[in-house]
Amino acid sequence: MTTCKTVLEIAIRLESGFKKRFQKIDSGDLPSADRWVNCAIGLLLLHQQDERYPLDPELFVAVMTEAVAIRLLFSGAIDLAMAHYSKAIRTMVRRLRAEISEELKWLKLETSRGQNPEGLILSPSRQITPLSQFIHAHRLNRSDLADQLVAQVLRQHETCPLYQQAASKWLEKSQYPAFSVVVNRRHPRMTPDPHWDVSHN
Repeated sequence: MTTCKTVLEIAIRLESGFKKRFQKIDSGDLPSADRWVNCAIGLLLLHQQDERYPLDPELFVAVMTEAVAIRLLFSGAIDLAMAHYSKAIRTMVRRLRAEISEELKWLKLETSRGQNPEGLILSPSRQITPLSQFIHAHRLNRSDLADQLVAQVLRQHETCPLYQQAASKWLEKSQYPAFSVVVNRRHPRMTPDPHWDVSHN
């Protein structure tokens, strides 16, 4: 359920992320609190309409280009910012999916050459991610090996939650080892700047 408190928290995180990302912008030129609230509402609506787009204020700002930031600053182009975020997420998921696909091809090839599945799946590798090893284990019906990788896959997920989308081609949602504590990871509590009037919330 969306509440005023939720919107304010997202808006404050958006502003905080923006200040860190675009430190060269004069503080007097920064978007107003109202604009960040509108951005927060836009991000919430985007996520509610399509869960492929994470409700992640920090990621929203991280993928923002300087051109989009300027448009947001001076013309309030919130729709443009949402469209840019959506496109960036789709691009990132495609790249992650291509990464996983290449790793799975290699794992399949090595397995066909007679390599020990336990070694391929459980051995740490700089070239193969734990998620690809986890998927490969499931494709071999080796849930016993997959279970041993859950902690590593969760750490990979924390680094980039978009791996869950990328892996959906090979894993059912119920198979992906993301617990709610990871999916809804906690963010440090932020103290809003004085211009945020939160006394009535």
